[in-house]
Amino acid sequence: MAKKNGNGKAQKKTAGRVLGPVQVTIGESIDPIYFDCLGITRGCVTNERDESKERTMGSKYRIPYALYRHNFYISAGDADKTGFSEQDLARFKEALVHMLEDDRSASRGEMVVRAVCLFKHESRHGNDFAHKLLARVKVTKKEGVDTPSSFEDYVVTVDRDSLPKGVEFEEVGWSSPVPENGQAVIHNRIEGVLLVDVKNGNPNGDPDADGRPRQCPITGKGIITDVCIKRKIRNYILSRYADEQGMRIFFQEGAVLDNLISKPYETDEATKKAYEAGGPKNAKNAQNLAQKVLCRDFYDIRTFGAVLSTGSEEGEDSAVATDGD
Repeated sequence: MAKKNGNGKAQKKTAGRVLGPVQVTIGESIDPIYFDCLGITRGCVTNERDESKERTMGSKYRIPYALYRHNFYISAGDADKTGFSEQDLARFKEALVHMLEDDRSASRGEMVVRAVCLFKHESRHGNDFAHKLLARVKVTKKEGVDTPSSFEDYVVTVDRDSLPKGVEFEEVGWSSPVPENGQAVIHNRIEGVLLVDVKNGNPNGDPDADGRPRQCPITGKGIITDVCIKRKIRNYILSRYADEQGMRIFFQEGAVLDNLISKPYETDEATKKAYEAGGPKNAKNAQNLAQKVLCRDFYDIRTFGAVLSTGSEEGEDSAVATDGD
């Protein structure tokens, strides 16, 4: 039987809000993008009322070439709260490098991760300003290039000279080994740069604009949302590590979030006991305990965070995760 709150209403089984240690910015192309619309046809119809038609028409948008930059930030303080470990960090870096290798699509063309650069601090609160360090990674067009048509039309440079004391630079490659103390929670602040390009494709179409490539109306530069990148990281972790303990993915297509959020109230004895005790204080304790269980079990919660409060005990619809979160 569901417990009642002070107003006599059913007490929600919630886990509050988790602020994740890893935050990814919305990506922007280095230069304004240009795209065209290709008409496409197919020789079959979708439903019976269109049987008299010989074919149906559609469209596909294409960017000839664009190079995008995302910045990301990793907080040691928030890692303490979610349990984001050195192993989680290693797998985050691995996912950044590999996330596009098994994510091919004709509509997205040829997408490639071109660089993953990190600045790691000795201090948990940092040894210098993040914006100054990220500015050391510069992407410029080669002399004489007006409209870039490939990655070779750009020059990427990193100013590694005279790095502030306590700051270390790392360029992440194909392999990202897990440290010996992999289960320890990270204790250093980190920020970094991700460079991704696309050729003859649409990396992140806007469903509210007929699938057109996302574009800043002021600068004309292309946009890839943070949600798009996190979706690709989730997909990689799901395909590579889902069978390992603590590596489940919370936001995946078709998941009923209410059911996942309420699970600790059924399987974790401490959470269940606090909830059954009733009252506001015990409800808050149960929420905190449930949150710890969900952070422990789901990689994407302890990495990116989540709002873990949906629906209610009084008949509201359950939230269902979609591919766009």
